[in-house]
Amino acid sequence: MNRANSIVCGLAVAFVMQPSAVYAQTTNVPFAAAVTSVCILSVVTPGVLATSTDFTKLDSREAAGVSGAVAIVNTGPFSVSAEAPSAFTIAPAGGDDNVSFQAFYTASGATTAGETLGSVATPLATGITNLEVDLEAAKTGGVFAQGAYAAEVLVRCE
Repeated sequence: MNRANSIVCGLAVAFVMQPSAVYAQTTNVPFAAAVTSVCILSVVTPGVLATSTDFTKLDSREAAGVSGAVAIVNTGPFSVSAEAPSAFTIAPAGGDDNVSFQAFYTASGATTAGETLGSVATPLATGITNLEVDLEAAKTGGVFAQGAYAAEVLVRCE
């Protein structure tokens, strides 16, 4: 071993052999969170309007009708309502004449509510609520003409 290597090895041994003070160390690990309130609406099933026997109503609550279904995921202080349309989105000529609309809903799951007029807001509980939405279109004069009809109920979470 040459002299330079001997010095380096000697220093290394001296460094390792030196008694050294051991100091405890601490550190803080930061954590943060941002919680936001959300209300998510998802259409599960579209509704189907059926005619009344006298052809004066198109209603999802009639025998061949189907309620629309909406799943609601809520984490905040929200209420739900269902706004009836003011007209059909599709109708034959004169189909919108003398028609009044009403929406209704029922809720199950985190929030429960019996049949409620759509314009009435119901406070939502935290969790998943299943909303059944119904629509009634009633002729105030005459009957519904033959043809295709479509309408949309606006479900609000606010």
